[in-house]
Amino acid sequence: MSTSPTLVRTLSHNSSDLAILEKRCFEGSAWSVEQLESELSRFGHLGFLLYRDAKALGYVLGWVIEDECELLRIAVNPCDRGQGHAHLLLTQFLAAAEAHGSCQCFLEVRSSNTAAIALYEHHGFQRTGVRHGYYADRTDALLMTATLPSVTESKTD
Repeated sequence: MSTSPTLVRTLSHNSSDLAILEKRCFEGSAWSVEQLESELSRFGHLGFLLYRDAKALGYVLGWVIEDECELLRIAVNPCDRGQGHAHLLLTQFLAAAEAHGSCQCFLEVRSSNTAAIALYEHHGFQRTGVRHGYYADRTDALLMTATLPSVTESKTD
């Protein structure tokens, strides 16, 4: 019988687990171990890995600078999607960012990623702009922002 998922803070010793998830989730745009380690060593780094029975299910990564945070990556292993893991990761990230003094959170999301957009909107993010042709394949990026006190009151259905 499997155990409940466990959240842990992301640190440099987690970079190999993050790299495996990157390859599974982002294919052609996956960050390398070196890129991940660079992000993990940045001032203000904030991230969490979700494990079940020593298997990495997903992660969230961003940073907090003064009263703002930016969500850089959120990913769930494709075979573990649809179980609320992204919701749990995002909720934990935003609560931790708010606890560190953030009042707003920013992110960019591929305009074709309807599942991610729905997740962010569920958590109080609003569309605030577009970066046309932002990604390597010329897909647009949506800019989204949330005011953090409203995030902690997101729907729980």
